[in-house]
Amino acid sequence: MDFEAFLADGRRAKLFDDGRWTFRAPARDAGSGANGFRKVAWGVDRSVVIAAEGREPDSSGDDYVGYELLLAQLTATALYLFVDDVLTRAKYLITQEHSHDGAFLMDFRTLGDFLGQKYGPPTSVEEFWNNDLYQDSPNEWGMAVSAGHLSRYEIWNLPETDIYLVLAGDNYQVRLEIEYTAKALVEFETAVKTAAILDDL
Repeated sequence: MDFEAFLADGRRAKLFDDGRWTFRAPARDAGSGANGFRKVAWGVDRSVVIAAEGREPDSSGDDYVGYELLLAQLTATALYLFVDDVLTRAKYLITQEHSHDGAFLMDFRTLGDFLGQKYGPPTSVEEFWNNDLYQDSPNEWGMAVSAGHLSRYEIWNLPETDIYLVLAGDNYQVRLEIEYTAKALVEFETAVKTAAILDDL
């Protein structure tokens, strides 16, 4: 028989007959609206996510389920990420293909504008040049991104969620995504992952 216990710091742990244990996330209200991702609140399990989406996922694994969709007229995958079957993060992976890498810069700006309309101005805006080869040639900035020379980030620090709009690249592959992180579950996520590593040592 499995048991649950509360630790001194208030975290819940699930105890197994064989002596193993894992952290459990605090209970969350599935009806908390905007304090989550798409139609679900942070902290729910995959069955709640699948029920909210209303269909089986297009892709899935031990720690994720994914749904293909359109986001701002761009093909994308909505990816729900779980730790110990608890929703702690999610992201939109933009899968739209372009014949010119510069179009991803426009997509980044479009998504940033939409996020700004919903959440207000970003808390921070970052741009990093790892190599300045194309820095003085704006027409080549798409190439700079795909080569890994240029990356851009816009970040929204909301009360329950941190949102990261990311444009980066490597080896001539561009990555454009929006990641959502549940603030209240960061320590839980870290604790579970640390426990798994320690269990292997």
